[in-house]
Amino acid sequence: MAFVYIVEDDKNIREIEVIALKNSGYEVQEFETAGEFRKAFEERQPDLLLLDLMLPDADGLDIVRELRQDKRGRELPIILVTARTTEIDKVKGLDIGADDYLTKPFGIMELISRVKALLRRTSREQNSRVLEIGTVRMDDEKHKVTAAGADCELTFKEYELLKLLMTNAGIVTSREEILEKVWGTNFEGESRTLDMHIKTLRQKLGETGSLIKTVRNVGYNFSALRNIPMKRKIYNRLFATATLAIVVTLLLTVAVYYNLLKKQVLEDSRHYAQMAAGLLEGTEDIEKSLAPLTGENGARDIRITVIDHEGDVLYDSQVRADGLSNHKSRPEVQEALTDGSGFEIRRSDTL
Repeated sequence: MAFVYIVEDDKNIREIEVIALKNSGYEVQEFETAGEFRKAFEERQPDLLLLDLMLPDADGLDIVRELRQDKRGRELPIILVTARTTEIDKVKGLDIGADDYLTKPFGIMELISRVKALLRRTSREQNSRVLEIGTVRMDDEKHKVTAAGADCELTFKEYELLKLLMTNAGIVTSREEILEKVWGTNFEGESRTLDMHIKTLRQKLGETGSLIKTVRNVGYNFSALRNIPMKRKIYNRLFATATLAIVVTLLLTVAVYYNLLKKQVLEDSRHYAQMAAGLLEGTEDIEKSLAPLTGENGARDIRITVIDHEGDVLYDSQVRADGLSNHKSRPEVQEALTDGSGFEIRRSDTL
């Protein structure tokens, strides 16, 4: 479970961010000021930071600069959340070191999606520190290489050479590029130096050294693919059989898509219902309590209706409650009264 810090001075926005992230399975700690955040950061570093730019005691951009100069915050995923909407503000924030930029007002689902996407991306980048192609494995953090399970003792240049080739696996890397990136732009030695390092590297990798291919007059390529003889097989298909296969595939695709869509709608509905329940807990002012969800900073594509146990409508975010009929006979309401939650998909003339 990812741990997220939220630094936001607006109580309503901070509250809805906290509820949304907690309901999505994240551990969250919130701060109103930069001072509170800095103190907590000394004790524990989060997996992601949601940062407002305009704080009462600091500029969010200054915090980003501080984090990028601190070893503990250099790789921290940061999403800026701000009312500044001009292109220059976005470019400035990203150039200083932020990973993403979310402008107010924003949708809850967009917030969750951006958090998930950034965490996925940073997770892949961290995993990329270990390269594994065929039987060759390189752990860049430990500076260790194994081939077919056996350790390979490589010099610094051999290691950097192998790393460059594995990073560009499947792509021919020119001799010029290798000399520039491994030996430096000021290298004045003979290109024969590269050939000798390739030869030594192949020997140290043993049988897997054959994965380093020479492309004559161009450079080298690291490939885990071996030349496997392939027999061309020709299949005669009856037109009717092919048509049937296509129809079945289309029907299956439609069925799968419908089920995925239904699942997403159900997940989103439960998500908003949980947030609404959290906001309504212990309050009598329904409209004010639901403002973070239904106000200008809330979601634009949902409608929230609050009813009592008798089915009478107490509040509706789109129309006047006193103009709505009793909801108790609706299938989802009956299910909710019995099991604690209910779900129904049907066409509606209103949102």
